[in-house]
Amino acid sequence: MAAYLDPSSPIRAYHPRDESDVVSVWHRAGRAAYPFLPAWQSFTEEQAAEAFRRDLLPGHEAWVADAGGPRIVGFLTRKGSYIDRLYVDPDVQRCGWGGQLLDHARTLSPDGLELCTHRRNHPARIFYEQRGFLAVDFGVSPPPESEPDVTYTWRPLAEGETAVRPATEEDALFLPGVERSAATMYLPRARELGLTRAALAGTYSVDEFRAAARERRLWVALNRAEVPVGFALCRETDGWAHLDEFDIHPTYGRRGTGSALITEACRALVARGLRGVTLCAFRDPPWTVPFYRKNGFRIVAEAEAPPHLAGIVQAERDRGLRTDLRVMMAR
Repeated sequence: MAAYLDPSSPIRAYHPRDESDVVSVWHRAGRAAYPFLPAWQSFTEEQAAEAFRRDLLPGHEAWVADAGGPRIVGFLTRKGSYIDRLYVDPDVQRCGWGGQLLDHARTLSPDGLELCTHRRNHPARIFYEQRGFLAVDFGVSPPPESEPDVTYTWRPLAEGETAVRPATEEDALFLPGVERSAATMYLPRARELGLTRAALAGTYSVDEFRAAARERRLWVALNRAEVPVGFALCRETDGWAHLDEFDIHPTYGRRGTGSALITEACRALVARGLRGVTLCAFRDPPWTVPFYRKNGFRIVAEAEAPPHLAGIVQAERDRGLRTDLRVMMAR
């Protein structure tokens, strides 16, 4: 079994002799991924084989993850830049096979990729968002599924300058994905910062983002296609604004997007008569304190901190954050 868990074998082109293994992976992985789809739960392996030959192979390129043995542990089908299917054997998920298949797709389509998945398929959404994919559209899959879905794209570079505006309720669907993608920046340092993977995968809910948009305390950065790629979420307390969450999709990092977003959010908040803007951030990651300092924030000691920050720091401590590794800042 150990050999099956080592994703070092090459991804190779599909061969007709792989059909039974690939169909088995698709059938079992699909049933595990879609407990909310009755059609999948009644889908037999024989029906899967027929659908594979009828729908997945014609007009598509297919690639398999071959763990040796021989054993196929995953596969990908694509048509041009569109990934039609990517499935990994449930027994070896989270072992690197899906990432290796996705990396192979990037080499085949270096200018960009597109795919769809169901909105309720949260593990898949996290998988793609943690690998640089951006949610760009929300719709409904065709019958018989008729299930809300989401379209993702990956581009090697940002699509140009971003614009900043107050968020609308329609923006809310896109923002949890941006938050999850931005959280991947912390993964290499999660242990030293006391962050769990579960904490990094958690986000504000769509309803919370909608409420913030209605209350005029949420701003978004948009790419050229007018898709949100960053957001600033604030609250007003004791005459101050506090920045609760500030995230930029990693694809759009280091391009001025964050500076444009935080500058506009702070300008709008101060224009309302608020005394200033505060935030709490981890001290050491190079994209936190140096970024905020560059954009007009300064570290404040506990003795000079606005009174509302004491309650915010305590709430962070209650959530399990290492507040000893964080600083308070104000602008």
